[in-house]
Amino acid sequence: MPSFSHLPAELRLCIAEVSSPRDCFNFALVNRATWELIKPIIKRHKTLAEKYSWLQTESSEHLVWTLLNDVLENPDVASYVRSIELNGSREVWHDPQVYYHTVLDQESLRPPPRDVERYVLAANRSPFLRTPLEPTMQSERMHNSEPMDLDQIIADGADGPIVALLLPMLENLQTLCYTMAGDCHWLLHILRQVVLAAHDQSRLSLPLPLPFQKLTRVSIACWSEDGGGDRWLHCILSLPALESFSANSLRGIDFSLTADDELRSMAPTSYNVSRLEFTHSDLDSSFLEWVIGRCKALKVFRYQNGAMHESFARYDPRALIAALISNCSQTLEELVLVDLEGSNRVSLSLRTRPTDN
Repeated sequence: MPSFSHLPAELRLCIAEVSSPRDCFNFALVNRATWELIKPIIKRHKTLAEKYSWLQTESSEHLVWTLLNDVLENPDVASYVRSIELNGSREVWHDPQVYYHTVLDQESLRPPPRDVERYVLAANRSPFLRTPLEPTMQSERMHNSEPMDLDQIIADGADGPIVALLLPMLENLQTLCYTMAGDCHWLLHILRQVVLAAHDQSRLSLPLPLPFQKLTRVSIACWSEDGGGDRWLHCILSLPALESFSANSLRGIDFSLTADDELRSMAPTSYNVSRLEFTHSDLDSSFLEWVIGRCKALKVFRYQNGAMHESFARYDPRALIAALISNCSQTLEELVLVDLEGSNRVSLSLRTRPTDN
């Protein structure tokens, strides 16, 4: 019976070149001759995996711009990224001296014109980024006097559109840590479009799969005092593979009270997340009840209310407990509720173990 080992060397090399890293490695194990033949390809996979599989931003680094350049030059690079941390120490503008668009001037550093041209072309190819911003986001940007021209924002060196361009390209991304610093509306816009497209695949005539389909762990932190945490939370929890979500300083009211009725109406009937953790957060209890009602496999729920700034959301721990009992009593193993504001203090820590059958 013919086997791979009987294939001509040229054909085996072609198979190895188009295979995923894992498939390429398994193919190399067919026999010693095949291993020796495609060992350089295996070595290349190893080098790229070591460089790109886990990425973390540091201050004075242009990681998101550099990584996007690498992906645009070699799209295969995107498949190696498994974890990325975009923390608060990153450069949110190309010029490290700029922290907000109002600080920009003629002397501010900007991305090279050649790079800007590539980014704009990539934005034009994106099925999501050029779609109109949701009215609430538009009004928030207008209220904050933030620019609306995407091409100009890219040319000025804001990292927001670059992050929104880059992350959907990372098809194997499993872990995302993101601090909402800088112009973060664009990533929320992308997440929102993915949720809407998942609800109606014909909406943008998109081929499967959609972005973020392998994302299992997300951690976000908010430096802003703006609301909107409800939309971030819902969009992220709607991702099908998500298992764990944690947030720090997240705030937002029930989005049934906002203008984004479209997002709420297209909510999935259930979330797959098993772990929810919030520290120093300010989310309305009615919205959290709505979220809990869609969690069918929740094992851990931790919520620490307030202590980041003046609290405005309604915190009702008893209602949260009732929602957890009603929807998650068969799966919940750990519950921690802490009120740091003191206005409705019910300190509670419950840990249970599933009964042995």
